[in-house]
Amino acid sequence: MFSRNLSLSNLRAVLFDFDGTLRFNHPLAHHFFFDHAVSLGAVDSKENRRAATRWAHRYWNGKGEVVEDTETHGFDTDDFWLNYSRKSLLAFNCPPEQSELLAPHLRHHMHEHYEPVNMVEPDTPGVLRELRRAGLVLGVVSNRDEPYDELLDSLGLSDHFDFALAAGEVNSWKPDPLIFKHALDLAGVSAAETLYVGDNYYADVIGARSAGLEPILIDPEDIFPEADCPVIRSISDLRSLFG
Repeated sequence: MFSRNLSLSNLRAVLFDFDGTLRFNHPLAHHFFFDHAVSLGAVDSKENRRAATRWAHRYWNGKGEVVEDTETHGFDTDDFWLNYSRKSLLAFNCPPEQSELLAPHLRHHMHEHYEPVNMVEPDTPGVLRELRRAGLVLGVVSNRDEPYDELLDSLGLSDHFDFALAAGEVNSWKPDPLIFKHALDLAGVSAAETLYVGDNYYADVIGARSAGLEPILIDPEDIFPEADCPVIRSISDLRSLFG
């Protein structure tokens, strides 16, 4: 249940993460990566996939390890992604020697063969229309470095939102509470009147809560079974929270 008595009657805004919440890659990168790792000899298990996916969520939370690796290897370079592949394999509980051996193969496989397409869950536009009809301000808050308005438009989502904010525009990345405060200013609402919906516990839940917003976690693969906030499987499940 909500930590506050929230309902559509006393909400004024719902803000959303973008990647992994509204927009998805198909196929998902971590499935594509680990399916190939398993074909090369890595030991597969639900526990290994969960551990590695949790690590990736923590890694991409906008601070710490990813910042250090970017300073060391540059961003989006061969060295960066080779290092990331190695760390992903270690998080998948591959032994260090196997991780060193497989990392170049995984880096090459992802670079040469991973060609995902953007997708939006079929129910998402309908849910967003319902929230708009309820009089709510809707916004998107992403850890992207640059504006993504064209991508929102290409996915047919632009008309559902009052604004879309990229972390690079305000030099603040989730879980830093400052990016959420910028979003609240754009929405013209207070934190106590706002929900934040995202898929990364470390960036979205911790960040939103630190700024006073009510977080909701989207976790379709049960990556965070211990999550201390409302958890849904998809955007369509938002309807049940107000049922």
